Amino acid sequence: MKELTNIKQLPLNEEDDFGFTFTDSQDAAMHTGNKLLGLKNMIMPLLNNLMKDTDKDTILWPNRVDKIKTFIKKMDDYIQS
Repeated sequence: MKELTNIKQLPLNEEDDFGFTFTDSQDAAMHTGNKLLGLKNMIMPLLNNLMKDTDKDTILWPNRVDKIKTFIKKMDDYIQS
């Protein structure tokens, strides 16, 4: 096998570290658990409201598209934080 003697070592550039840091699995699990609990707390009011008045055939939901888009953005922002 040929020995590599002409290897140029590049300087360490902290901007190119892909943004990760080291953590142990317990910290990662706790962070993930907190995020899941937060998402559950965001979604449960919607599910609870959908279970109300089950004797009615229709749901009145004015401005539904705008409200759903706002909620999706709120969830996306939360997940990214």
